[in-house]
Amino acid sequence: MEGPAWYMENAPDAVIRATVIAIALTSIGLLVVFKKALGWHLIWLILLAFGVIFLSIFVGMTYTFIMDAGTSEADLFGISLFSALSAFFLTLLWVQVRYWRSRRAML
Repeated sequence: MEGPAWYMENAPDAVIRATVIAIALTSIGLLVVFKKALGWHLIWLILLAFGVIFLSIFVGMTYTFIMDAGTSEADLFGISLFSALSAFFLTLLWVQVRYWRSRRAML
């Protein structure tokens, strides 16, 4: 066990990453609150990125599971988890796009 030495080396890096992510998400949220189109497009981009990342992990894990003849239960849990996450994010993206397009100003 490394204890405090490991914490002192790794904690500042994690705090910096968490701070950058929090600032980015807060700024996107502020753009949405102030009804800026850029905020909605950034949300679409984030949802698309998460959906594609989880979908690719799902496909990779499924391929590995099939090639290994399903020897592990942990792989089956991971497959179902990433399948659900990719379906969630891509469905949420679809709902957001439909909502944004229905809110267009009528001239």
